[in-house]
Amino acid sequence: VVSYVPFTDSFTDTLTIGVWVRGSSLPSAPEGTIWSYAVGGSENSDDRGYHEVLLSNHRDLSLLIRDRVVDADARFDGNTGGDRRGIKLGVNLADDEWHFVVVSWRSIDGRVICFLDGAKVFDGGPYKAGEVIRQEGSHMLGMAQEGPCNYTETGVLTKCEVKENTGFIGQLQNLHLMRTFATQEIAALMMEIPSKVSME
Repeated sequence: VVSYVPFTDSFTDTLTIGVWVRGSSLPSAPEGTIWSYAVGGSENSDDRGYHEVLLSNHRDLSLLIRDRVVDADARFDGNTGGDRRGIKLGVNLADDEWHFVVVSWRSIDGRVICFLDGAKVFDGGPYKAGEVIRQEGSHMLGMAQEGPCNYTETGVLTKCEVKENTGFIGQLQNLHLMRTFATQEIAALMMEIPSKVSME
């Protein structure tokens, strides 16, 4: 499942992601990416692998904001520091069953919450407090971007690089992206098909 869409609107200081997920239980399935959002021209000289937002690893769901995924073996300070994959939410979706996941983050205090099938399963932080998610990026469903996708002025995709071995094995549907911090009520409304919640 891969979808490329240019983003001209932004989340800036609050983001909620909601999606139906059916993750593979196969031991050989990679730590797949659910959703990736990338923006070019960061303060980093090399944008490759830099994510504005990355929701990944259906075996141990993680939210990464304005950072790179770094494997333990690739760390310059040695692998004893472990992987750097953002904030881990304690959710395993690798059971071949459908689940509705809502992940919400806000800049003001770095709070992150996660709802699984309508029940709150994580409430933590602070994570990336004070950060602002930049505009004009591209997002991808089902794979991680190496950098932002490029488009013509009329919106035609011209180039998009994906990171190898980040493909999601399973099914994804009904993606919701909102600029509102989720509550239990919002998470429940998002689960309904068609959704009964405003996308603002």
